[in-house]
Amino acid sequence: MTLRPILTLQSASTQIATDTITRFSQSALIWSPDSKQLLASFSNPRTSDFLLLANSLNINPQDVTATLLSVNTAWKKLKEEKQIAFTNSLPKKLRPIVSQYFNVLEWSDDETRVLYSASVSGTLPIIINPPLIGVDSTPEQRNIEKGSIYVYDIKEDRNYKILDNLPEVEEGSPLPLMWFPDSKHLIYVHNGKIDIMEYNALNQTTIYAGPFVDNFVFPWPDASKIVILTNLGNPANNPNLYTISLK
Repeated sequence: MTLRPILTLQSASTQIATDTITRFSQSALIWSPDSKQLLASFSNPRTSDFLLLANSLNINPQDVTATLLSVNTAWKKLKEEKQIAFTNSLPKKLRPIVSQYFNVLEWSDDETRVLYSASVSGTLPIIINPPLIGVDSTPEQRNIEKGSIYVYDIKEDRNYKILDNLPEVEEGSPLPLMWFPDSKHLIYVHNGKIDIMEYNALNQTTIYAGPFVDNFVFPWPDASKIVILTNLGNPANNPNLYTISLK
């Protein structure tokens, strides 16, 4: 593994929201499709929604309660447009395979690999024949099982099993498995820790095992840090959003 991050939470953290009258630590958080914003939603004492910028402390968060439908519609449209563009950019031979076998979870940022859950069991047909020379020598798995998690490499026509199944999360919560922005690694949140592994499931390494709220872990777009929700181990404090620097 080429990435060996060093955790520097106390000295390299950036708070992006704080608890005032609105307690952001108790909100449900959703990341925007372009990774530039967070939507913080509240149900108690009243329903309210705020947009948070991901790269700075939000002194006066934008209240979008009255326009939430428009925000959701815009985000849904952005996600659909991105998905359609990705699918249309695939080789024609690959498009029916994606449609038949893939429940797409997330595309890598460079659009060369796809993280997916198998929608049916079966065998992925060979797309590139003869196989390319000098590709990743890690054994692949073209016999896929429904519900299992895989990464398919479009350029090399190789398929790698990542997990037997995806851990269950609450509705609306982020997936516990996601792409790192370098498109070569995956972030896996499980059992109270944050791991990074290569896209072929090799070299899984724990990068953080301190206190944090499960399923509120997001990679920074430039791959320099990750965002977590934590009280820094002090039960007397309400959790806040912090960035963990990766060096």
